[in-house]
Amino acid sequence: MKILIAEDDHVSRVLLESLLSGWGYNVASAHDGAEALRLWKEMPDLSLAVLDWIMPKIDGLGVCREIRKEIDRPAYIVMLTSRVEHKELLTAFDRGVDDYVTKPFIPAELRVRIKSGERIVSLDRELRRRVQELEDEKLHVSHLRAIVPICSHCKKTRNDNAYWNEVDNYLARFGAIQTNQPACPECAHKISLSKSRLD
Repeated sequence: MKILIAEDDHVSRVLLESLLSGWGYNVASAHDGAEALRLWKEMPDLSLAVLDWIMPKIDGLGVCREIRKEIDRPAYIVMLTSRVEHKELLTAFDRGVDDYVTKPFIPAELRVRIKSGERIVSLDRELRRRVQELEDEKLHVSHLRAIVPICSHCKKTRNDNAYWNEVDNYLARFGAIQTNQPACPECAHKISLSKSRLD
């Protein structure tokens, strides 16, 4: 899975890159909030982000707010921060942060939180995939419903109560309906009589 890191401190950024690469992640790295947003928009396969709270140009909360505007894209955001006051953390969660790790961070703790985010993103993607499958199936069913049983001889159609009625006007409105009924009972009887007379 690909992950975005945004950290303005060079040493911390290199450490994060090394750790995340070692854990098997494909890393996209930014040195400020503006670059982080640019990378996020240019790389639609990014779903995880580790953001420093205090950064030049756009801070971590600003980046988070912009990421959350893309409602059709799964995202899990971990904030790196030295701020541990209850009120500030509540503000971060209110802005869309999913989790946080205090600085200086413990690598094992960061890894556990990222793993948790990875599971949530994977579940989100699977849910979106299944919803899309249901939408596709719904569309398929609606197309099937457009196939009306129509008598190929008199052009009458049969409703759910097996009642046959005229459909010329109906066909004029819906040109894509397929005729899939060989004959209604009345026409079948007429055809049978015609054949018996010929015999």
